[in-house]
Amino acid sequence: MLSHLTGTLGLTTGQLEGAGLTVETTLDPAMQRAGDAAVLNTLAIGDPRAGIYTAIEPGTGRVLAMSVNRVYGLDETDPAQTTVNLNLAAGQGAGSTYKVFTAAAAMEAGFGLRHELTTSDPYVSTVYRDGDGFYDVQNAGRYPRTLDMERALYMSSNTYFLALEDQLGSVEGRSAWPSAWA
Repeated sequence: MLSHLTGTLGLTTGQLEGAGLTVETTLDPAMQRAGDAAVLNTLAIGDPRAGIYTAIEPGTGRVLAMSVNRVYGLDETDPAQTTVNLNLAAGQGAGSTYKVFTAAAAMEAGFGLRHELTTSDPYVSTVYRDGDGFYDVQNAGRYPRTLDMERALYMSSNTYFLALEDQLGSVEGRSAWPSAWA
């Protein structure tokens, strides 16, 4: 750990061990306690499933809380310990939670629960890009190509919701958010 800090931040071991440094954080103590309690009330420390809570301040990107049902440590025989920041690890993000927000935006825009889309699997976005070109997703398992929003929600179809995001268009291209989101 010390070698990581000395290499990344350019600090000497003496500076790290000798005190006198001030560490500033954007963490909100009350929100951190609430996140810790929510995670541990859902999944105990040592549960083979990872319980993760991350709160980011919109507009600034400041991290307000990061909780997980693991203890940071090096003992590989202890399932409660990890050296991986699960809040930042690929595949450990909010995932399907965003489908609800996409559905809410679509409903606000006048799309109903019966709004049908037919998608390929994988589906390649016509609007959103990642580092390799246009963003693409596939479903986990076999899904019908044509779904309505209600069925896509309870089946958690990745391809449907990326196609729906494409229909809604880029957030950057919107002139205003619906009044309910202001």
